[in-house]
Amino acid sequence: MTTDRERAASPDDGVDSTSADGDDAGSPVVLVVGDGGDVAAALRTAGLAVRRAPTEDRATKAFDCLVVVADAVAALDDVESVHSAVPVVFVGGGETAAEAAFEAGADEFVAAADATAPAVVGARVRGVLARAENSLLEADLARERSLLDAIFETVPAHLYVKDREAKHVRVSEAYVDDADRFLGKTDYEVFRHERSRDTYRDDVRIMERDEPIFDQEEPVVTSDTHKFSLRHLLEEHGEFETLTGNWVLTSKVPWHDEDGEVVGLVGFTVDISEEKAYRERLERQNERLDEFAGIVSHDLRSPLNVAQGYLELLGESVDDEAARGHLERIEQAHRRMSELIEDVLSLARQGAVVNSATPTHVGDAATRAWRTAVRGDDAVLDVETDDLTVDADAGRLSELLGNLFVNSVEHGTDDGNVTVRIGSLDDGFFVEDDGSGIPEDRRESVFETGFTTDSDGTGFGLAIVRRIAEAHGWAVRATASDSGGARFEFDLCTPSDGPFEDPERARTAEDEDAEHREGAGG
Repeated sequence: MTTDRERAASPDDGVDSTSADGDDAGSPVVLVVGDGGDVAAALRTAGLAVRRAPTEDRATKAFDCLVVVADAVAALDDVESVHSAVPVVFVGGGETAAEAAFEAGADEFVAAADATAPAVVGARVRGVLARAENSLLEADLARERSLLDAIFETVPAHLYVKDREAKHVRVSEAYVDDADRFLGKTDYEVFRHERSRDTYRDDVRIMERDEPIFDQEEPVVTSDTHKFSLRHLLEEHGEFETLTGNWVLTSKVPWHDEDGEVVGLVGFTVDISEEKAYRERLERQNERLDEFAGIVSHDLRSPLNVAQGYLELLGESVDDEAARGHLERIEQAHRRMSELIEDVLSLARQGAVVNSATPTHVGDAATRAWRTAVRGDDAVLDVETDDLTVDADAGRLSELLGNLFVNSVEHGTDDGNVTVRIGSLDDGFFVEDDGSGIPEDRRESVFETGFTTDSDGTGFGLAIVRRIAEAHGWAVRATASDSGGARFEFDLCTPSDGPFEDPERARTAEDEDAEHREGAGG
């Protein structure tokens, strides 16, 4: 036990730093103050490291125990260690002095007549040092117990400790209604369900292999029992435990003792029922989008291809100039329908949530998208993203950027002579141009499906951009560049209200959709 007490002393303050063996490293250091030369000698003889100083405040180094040698207990009035964790031993005379010394804050008293006997004074000092160390250890343990109690009693998550036999030693009272029914039991003894056997086997494997598990999804088993409604099942199985339909995410780590031996495990479980249900809803949404894309691709493209084929055959047999003009307009309409179909397909597919994002270099994605989407040499791309990398679906990120580049080239200037710049933001990236820009009152509506200022446009380009951003969980907004052109900023830390919408709102919308279908069918 070592304190951080350091005292400044002048070179001639009379400090005696000698000890029994000349080296007090690793031994408790006793500081003797007052007229205690004989006491110091006795302590050295007893094998203790001793230093001396006229007064406590003249000590130059840290010490573990203070021995005050004085005729009167009043000497303790100016002793600072009385109010600290450093034990204080008072050496004086008489039983009255002993009582007064303890009242003044001393931790031990040694009569002056016994203080020069090495065995007596040494035992008293070692005893008070041991008690002081035990007090510190008890205080540390009390703090740790208090902290542990606070965690288990207040944290709204399932925390638990199990012994070497996978029996519960402690569980979180804040999460479990009746913690006592878990204590001393394995999971299978609490929940007699096959999943509990799996949990028990997991526990044993973790302890035997001394290897943790992290983020393991598990179904929740309820402790409530109910009876099978069919009699033969009841006779065969009686009462049985059921799955609740809820899910948790579990992590467990081996619990080691001071020797490094595995004596149990510590586990942490959080409820992910809502998140898992949300993921399942998103998966169903993706499936519906794929189904819709297939319908669009087949049911719309096929008749359009047939119409285009007959149009081409008809064009081979028509010589009348006016009639050929009509055929040209029909062909233009077919092309526009084809573009609309492609954009609708893209819009549907890009709305699917990204489930397999990988680190993607934004600058490289921009360069690839530019080469694919932009034709001609009038437009210029300026990449200023440095080493910016984002978690994204690389193909869909390229499509997002390609749509923005095409938008800048086609709408930025009349002649397509435009400079497009992509750069980094604190929480994302931006794409901007030096074209004519977007009027402030239209910046919110540009992402709406079908919005366009070009009679030849489909109005899907920026809607697709927003869908791709939302599918990644990003937020996008339109603003103006320094030159007055269009600027699109992507915030990767602020989720949008797209596919990653509020789970309650998503559930409500899904319920309303189901009610609508039921009403339509009835």
